[in-house]
Amino acid sequence: MVRVAVVDYGLGNLFSVCRACEHAGLVATITGAPDDLAAADAVVLPGVGAFADDGRKVPQVGWSAITPPEGVDWAGTVLEGAVGTQVYFVHSYYVRPADPSVVFSESRFGPLVFCSSVRRANVFGCQFHPERSASQGLAIYRNMARLLTDGGCW
Repeated sequence: MVRVAVVDYGLGNLFSVCRACEHAGLVATITGAPDDLAAADAVVLPGVGAFADDGRKVPQVGWSAITPPEGVDWAGTVLEGAVGTQVYFVHSYYVRPADPSVVFSESRFGPLVFCSSVRRANVFGCQFHPERSASQGLAIYRNMARLLTDGGCW
């Protein structure tokens, strides 16, 4: 039984994330308690936030494909099998990581190609909402469950 703590900080898609985890066979708990977070096999921090307008406000609501940057292989990771998958975005900013080696996926919005997920060691973060991305997103959660069960890395 793999336990996932979904961080409750007063915002985010808490129930959608829990349902996606449960669909993948994970036991999800919404919590903000430090002891619960420490005891979990994985912690999910659902997105929603506001950032200063620094010239990167790019309002996007809709579907875009995710692709690996050149030289990045998704085999055996949380995004295995997702090359070209359409996922759902709701955002008004994007990041430019100072370390390009952490860029794990890229997406296109109009003429702009932006970092849509990052990965380093056992941390994976995505700009898109897998819990809102239909069967494609649920496949990402199933990959997460498989990796957690097998002791793999994101």
